[in-house]
Amino acid sequence: MQIDLGTIRHHADEKLRRIESQRGPAERLAALKKFLKIEAQRLHLRHRFGIGGGQIVKARSLIVDMVIERAAEAAAKGISHAGGNLAVIALGGYGREELAPHSDIDILFLHQGRKDAATAGRLSESMLYLLWDAGFTVGHSVRSLGECIDIAKEDLVSRNSLIDARLIWGDEGLFETLRRKLDEEVFEKKKKDLLDQLMVEREERYAKFGGVVCLQEPNIKETAGGLRDLHVLLWVSRVVYGSSDLSRLLTDGILAERDLKVMLASYEFLLRVRNDLHFQTGRRTDFLSLDLQQQSARSLGYEDTSQQQASE
Repeated sequence: MQIDLGTIRHHADEKLRRIESQRGPAERLAALKKFLKIEAQRLHLRHRFGIGGGQIVKARSLIVDMVIERAAEAAAKGISHAGGNLAVIALGGYGREELAPHSDIDILFLHQGRKDAATAGRLSESMLYLLWDAGFTVGHSVRSLGECIDIAKEDLVSRNSLIDARLIWGDEGLFETLRRKLDEEVFEKKKKDLLDQLMVEREERYAKFGGVVCLQEPNIKETAGGLRDLHVLLWVSRVVYGSSDLSRLLTDGILAERDLKVMLASYEFLLRVRNDLHFQTGRRTDFLSLDLQQQSARSLGYEDTSQQQASE
């Protein structure tokens, strides 16, 4: 069973146009919140019908993209000179189009330089108020090209988020310049240091969340064998080979087809479990606690037998 993203886009576009035609800000906000609630319920139903984890997170990312695109367009109309030299960029899991049902969204308001900083600030302020009022939890930053490169050189978390950067709205040339400068001035020049830092971060994460794959109550994202290990693989691939597309590793002879299939199947399964935790609790959670395991197991199609429970 597959989700038709084209159908979702068409449906959402029609609904959002109707929302924009509402008389006043209060009416538009109420209609937007209702739209988001209904779309979340639709995704939950698709999850219960067995739609894959990757498709659910991609569909949610698409819906959020469309809301942010319209928020940016509306904000830009009220700000002079808000056309060029500005871009709204998805970072981290949102950049990977991996938004679980209750995940935060992380966005960067990118501008060319000092002369565009004030305009970028006004754009972000206008958009953020709408996103907050609509119920999103938003991590955000307003930075110039130079500031992005500087922080990528020094801060591991920011650098990893920028590896997954994806343009949502604005100046495509500015976004491509950011990617090029990251490659030339960060990933290529500091390759060994970056890889060493990723390995150090992995050991620290294992020490905190568990370094074995058979924990009784694992963190689906952070424990050894969880989603973060797969993310690290994507980041290493981008730094070393210039692409975070795992299929390219197969084409280039770096990964065997059998290994790639196992990785993709594991990725899909972990995303589906994570989605189920979010739907089951109604909040952002990655901790597969004992009290959630039995319900999640049944939701994912496992059944009790005479020898073991579904969650085992």
